[in-house]
Amino acid sequence: MAFEYDIFLSYTEKDNEKLPGHDTGWVDNFKKFLDTLISQLLQHHPKIITSQDAAAQGVNPYEKACVVIYLVSPEYIVSGEFIKEAEYLRLLMNSPMQMRIDGKLRMFKASKSFVEPEKYHPLLREMVSYDLFMYDPFTGLMKEFNAFFGQDAEKTYWMRLVDLAYDIYKVIYYNQPQTTGSENKKADTMPDECVYLAETGNELLIQKNIIRRELERHGYHVLPDKMLSLDAPDTIERIKADLDKCKLSIHLMGESFIDEDYDQREEVRLMKLQNHIAVEYSNSKKNTTPFRRLIWIPQDMNFVDDKQQLLMEAFVSSTESMNGAEVLKIPIEEFKSLIKRELASIKDEKGHSYIIPEASLSSDTGKNIYVIVDAIDLSKCQPVVNHLKQNGFDVLLPMFEGDIMEIRSRHRNNLNACDSCLIFSDQVSEQWLKSKVLDILKAPGFGRKKNMIGKAIYLTTDKPIDTEYYKKYNFSIIRANAGNFEKDIIHPFLKQITV
Repeated sequence: MAFEYDIFLSYTEKDNEKLPGHDTGWVDNFKKFLDTLISQLLQHHPKIITSQDAAAQGVNPYEKACVVIYLVSPEYIVSGEFIKEAEYLRLLMNSPMQMRIDGKLRMFKASKSFVEPEKYHPLLREMVSYDLFMYDPFTGLMKEFNAFFGQDAEKTYWMRLVDLAYDIYKVIYYNQPQTTGSENKKADTMPDECVYLAETGNELLIQKNIIRRELERHGYHVLPDKMLSLDAPDTIERIKADLDKCKLSIHLMGESFIDEDYDQREEVRLMKLQNHIAVEYSNSKKNTTPFRRLIWIPQDMNFVDDKQQLLMEAFVSSTESMNGAEVLKIPIEEFKSLIKRELASIKDEKGHSYIIPEASLSSDTGKNIYVIVDAIDLSKCQPVVNHLKQNGFDVLLPMFEGDIMEIRSRHRNNLNACDSCLIFSDQVSEQWLKSKVLDILKAPGFGRKKNMIGKAIYLTTDKPIDTEYYKKYNFSIIRANAGNFEKDIIHPFLKQITV
């Protein structure tokens, strides 16, 4: 389609009143910054028409402009400007072919300040929002940016503005006539590969946007690509439909996931609903098509009290919610790399689930045992390893150094190939212990085909543990006396797993 303008910017004049200490208003600054960012991508300044310009010229901006931006605020959604634009938009929605360019929606919603979801006009509600405000954890309120430079603005305002500029650029770029050398530019317009990126709390929006941008720049289509509302009757079906297009779902879980003060927030309720549906979806896909879930928890997450920590531990330890999922507490940069390699492994396997165990690790004797031990306990565990080998067992051990993907692959290979598992605990925490128990319980989701002959936990101290939890999953408890290795205490377990 041929357009006279690149962008139509719809806003209310009330949002452009002069800011304290500035000669210009909020919208003027937004327009200037957006122009600068998009001109760097297009290699020329975009032609922008505003709602005020369109009214003065008496033109229909939807027919004249390639991209439409709604600059949303509580004042805007009740303004005369939007009431007029809503009529144009309603007419446009009756012609869906005109709402998209090469599969991409040409309408964008940029939020200057927070608007309660129920107050949105239905025509705006479903659009993904580029939130240019921030959540203030100290006051619990949404903070509008009037200072555009500084640490907070750099992490929130500018990051989301860059995302908006990049997505607008893609629509304008694909609308341009093809020239010599650009014949293939349409080939990758709508990627076949989709990734589900679930809602998260406001405290992790920056990390979510980092991951979204990274995925899109590597050619993946990120779902959901429309706003979800808990009040909409079709929300659950829409989540399921989006998951059905994906082989991977990503969930970021921080303080808001386990803090009861956030329970009634729309985004937190939606985050929990998406996770619940992803669990059910993963269970339904078991042994058919591959579907993986990655759950990321910040390394530096601080718990207000013991109750919060227990809630998070209970979630991570839940076999039901963790089936087919992997929980990672690693830096966000490592998590980004892991996502890319995870997606690459899905392509490489052409639909086969996870990494196939190496043939050299397979065993028909029943005497292949995986000793799961942390590097901090390795020297203390050595007598146990030596004794197993002396009794004819093939001992598999974790990888302790190297790339995180290689470490994960070795762990999965060992879980798939072993006949029995022994978890060794000396200095490690019970949280670590439960996480390894959970890995064993999830092994069928990693591709394990055979039943495990035996499972045990070897303790070198008399520290109390949640014995009932481990017995519930048929783990034998082996407790050494005074920390010294004694052959007799491990023999009943070895007898159990010898076939």
